This record gives sequence, structure tokens and C-alpha cells, in this order.
Amino acid sequence: MEEEDSILAGENVNKHRDWRFELLRIIAMFLIVATHFYAADNWSIHTDPNLSRTWASAAHDSLAMFGQIGVSFFILISAYFLAFNKKNPIPRLIRLWIQIFIYSAGIFVIYALLRRTPLIPTNLREEISPNMVLTSFFPITFNAYWFMSAFCVLILLAPFITILFDQLSKRQTLVLISIMFWMTFVWKLLNPTNQYFTDVIYLTTIFMIGSFIRRYISEFPKIKIWHLLITIILGFFVCISCTYFIKSEAFLSEYGYNANILTAGPGASPIIPVIIATVIFIWIVQREQKQAPKLLANFILCVSPATFGVYLIHENFLFKQILWHYIFLIPESSGSLKIIISIFIIILLYAALMTLSWIILNVLINPLTRKLIHR
Repeated sequence: MEEEDSILAGENVNKHRDWRFELLRIIAMFLIVATHFYAADNWSIHTDPNLSRTWASAAHDSLAMFGQIGVSFFILISAYFLAFNKKNPIPRLIRLWIQIFIYSAGIFVIYALLRRTPLIPTNLREEISPNMVLTSFFPITFNAYWFMSAFCVLILLAPFITILFDQLSKRQTLVLISIMFWMTFVWKLLNPTNQYFTDVIYLTTIFMIGSFIRRYISEFPKIKIWHLLITIILGFFVCISCTYFIKSEAFLSEYGYNANILTAGPGASPIIPVIIATVIFIWIVQREQKQAPKLLANFILCVSPATFGVYLIHENFLFKQILWHYIFLIPESSGSLKIIISIFIIILLYAALMTLSWIILNVLINPLTRKLIHR
């Protein structure tokens, strides 16, 4: 519980933190950044209509799964450390809100100052509007970041989920999670037009799964590495195959099936990423904790609190188009070289965002948070 509080506060507190879960946070955010990179790229496989119904295009679209695997990791970790926490969630929410507000309002101010400069391309300069101001200064209410808005609601619900699970038997808890899983994912697959899938319900369902894992992990069957590999390979195979089929058969759109149904975005039911993330998470929890080299462990514990800032920077609605504009000024490569170069660019971008986030966290957010909440 102390671990999750320290992360939500953005504090660099190493005590009681397990380097394995902090490394998983770092990997999760890397997957999210990679997903946004491939979603924004201007490659021909993404933009050429003649290539839209190819296996390569289906594989490219399926890369969006990475982001939802990353999202699932974040929620599973939060659930694991909050599974027995019944404390008042308001202080935790305030600490998170401060971090979100600083990034959202700060980026707006910088954008307003630089809007007329050559740094911002002419076609990406938007007039300052009341909605832009409201979204920037009230980012949770106006859904500037879908994940953060839903996550804040989840923080409020978390202690009540704990109280509920305390009163339910294992069987009853499993039935409840099954109902939530059906309503959130399976029902959406059977009827994509239903309106029961929301961001809050999505995160809440994953949170319940994570809490259940924490409570009953000793009773879970042992997951082996080959189980893990089969789940990942089979998951991506199913996703790519279904994406290809949906893109090839136009009549399916009449029933609400879009090519992103199994990956991410509006209308999606990311059931496969959630399953993959859950299996990986259980595998990690079941592994006996090993002592990492002290220097490596300290580095992981030092930088992991900056992961939320990476999201808040690169997914800001004013900044992300500018960011990807400059990133994709790099000419498209061909063949396998494209994959290698893209991974290299993502690593460099992630390192730059993480460094910037770490500086903002330690120079501005942490000191301000301590003053405001008198810690």
C-alpha cells in the first residue's frame, strides 16, 4: 500500500518498493508510447488505401494492443497494492490531481506563449478557445486524458471495492468479476453497438482482477514460461487474423465491427490485451523475488515514479500532434530496417520523455505537493 501511495504522489521513495513491479511500470509506459508512435505514424502501410486490406496492415493495426497491455499492467499493479486498503482515497486523489494539473496547465501556458512562433507549424496552430482553457485547467472534468479521468474515479471507488471483496467469498468474488468481464468485454464483442463499455468500467474490471490475484494468488495454478509464450503468440495471432478478416469483409461494419474491435480506441473491446497482461502479471507475482544488482534496482526505483509524467506529456491534446509532426519528419525506411529504426526512435523518445518527466517531478511536483498537503 505504501508503494502505491508513493507512486501516485510521484515521490522517489524506495522503502517498501519491489523493483520488479517498478520495472513493470517502466515497461508498461514504454508499450504505451510505442503504441502511440505506431498509431500516429505516416507510413504507407498506415496511409495508403491500397494496402489497408493486407496482412501487413492488419499486423500494423494490431500493434495498438501494446498500449492496452501497458494500461492493464498499471491497473493490475495498483490493484495489487491497494487490494486491502480502505483508507480515505481523497488525499491520494489530491496528490495525483496536482501532478495532472501541473502538466496540463503548464503545457497550455507554454503552447499559448509559443503558438505564433516557428516552433509550432502553421497547420497545427489552434486559436485559444474557452474549451481549450477549460480542458487544460480542469483536465479531469473535461477528460483531457481518458486514462487519468477514469483512473481518478477508480481511486475513489477502490476502498469500496476492497470493502465489498472483504464481505464476499472467493466464489462470490469470482462470479462478480465474471459478470463484469462479460459486460465489459464479451458483450461488446457479441454486439459492438452496446453502450455498456466505458473507460471507468474498463479500469474497474481490471482492478477487480488485480485485487482477486492479490487475495488468492496462493491458490492459482503455477504459470510456466511456455504458458506465457503461448498466450502472447496466440493472442497476437487471433488479433491479427480477426483484424485482417474485418478489414477484408466490408459487410461486418454494418453490424458495428470496426478493425480496432480487439485492440484499442472507440468501439474496441481489448479483451486479448487484458488476458495477455493478466497472465504475464500472475507469472511475475508467482516468481520468487530475486535480488537485483543494487545499482540497477536503485535506478529502476528512482525513475519509475516519472512514468505518469511521460504519459501526461506525450498524450497532452495540445502537444501530441506537434510531437508526432517532428518525429515523423524522419523519412520512412523500408523492409526490416523500418522496424529497427522505429524501435530505436521509440527508445530515444521514451528516454527523453522520462528524463524530462523526472526533472519536473523532482524540481516542481514533489516539492509543491509536500507544501500543499503538509507532508
